[in-house]
Amino acid sequence: TKAFNNCSALTTLNLNVNSELSSALTTAMNNLTALTAINVTNTNNYYTSVDGILYSADMKTLVKAPAGKDLSSWTIPSSVTTLVNKSFAYCSGLTDFTVPSTVKRDEGAFFENPNLTRLVYADGGVQYIGLFVSETIEELILPEGLTDVADMAFYIGSGKDITRTFYVK
Repeated sequence: TKAFNNCSALTTLNLNVNSELSSALTTAMNNLTALTAINVTNTNNYYTSVDGILYSADMKTLVKAPAGKDLSSWTIPSSVTTLVNKSFAYCSGLTDFTVPSTVKRDEGAFFENPNLTRLVYADGGVQYIGLFVSETIEELILPEGLTDVADMAFYIGSGKDITRTFYVK
C-alpha cells in the first residue's frame, strides 16, 4: 500500500480513529523508517500505545513497534502473548533480542528485520512461529515447547556462504 508514500521523515503518527486498523495500513507503517512513536487517543476501544509502541487495547497483542525507535534496552511487557506479523519489521536498531516466555504466538514479527543477528525465544514461551525471514540472522535459539511453525517458516538464505547457528532446546 502507498498510504505513507513520501513520508520517510515522519517521526510521530497519531491515530485518532476509533476502529480497527486494516492490515494494509499497519503494513504501510513499515515504510516509515524514521518513525519513533505511534500514539493512540485515550478513547480508542481497539488499541493503546505505551512508550510509542502500538498494542491491542487489552495489551495482549503487540501490533507495531516503530521502525525508528531505539529498542536496544526495551523488553516486551509481560501482558503480551501475541506478536503480530511484521510488528518489528525494519526496526534497524534491533540486533540482539530475547522474546520472553509470556509470548506464546509469533505470527512473523521479525520478518524483514535488517540488522537482527541474534534472536532468542525464552523456554516455556512461544508455541507457534509464523514466517521468519532474515538475511542477517547468525544465531536463532528456539524454545523448548515449540509445537508449530508455519510452512516455510524459516527463510534465512541469501545465497551468501555464511555459518548460522540454530539451537532447539
